[in-house]
Amino acid sequence: MEIHHQTDGDRDSFFKENEGKRFDGLVYKMVGSNKLVIEHTEFDKKLKGQGVGLSLFMQLVEFARKDNIKVVPFCPFAKATLRKCKD
Repeated sequence: MEIHHQTDGDRDSFFKENEGKRFDGLVYKMVGSNKLVIEHTEFDKKLKGQGVGLSLFMQLVEFARKDNIKVVPFCPFAKATLRKCKD
């Protein structure tokens, strides 16, 4: 499965896709040019426990670091994952 990054100017996302089917997604919104808010995460229950959410989150963090963008977690998954990564 491959991670993709989709930008549409309003709600952007990182997601996994396999054989043309979208499985999981981490949706965010840019606030200005230097801040993004993670609004929503959605994961396929079949992939639970496989680290998919963490890999999507880390891809988003890499994207943010590259352009010095502040990440604000709004959804519970993103808040918990950010807290774990800080420890």
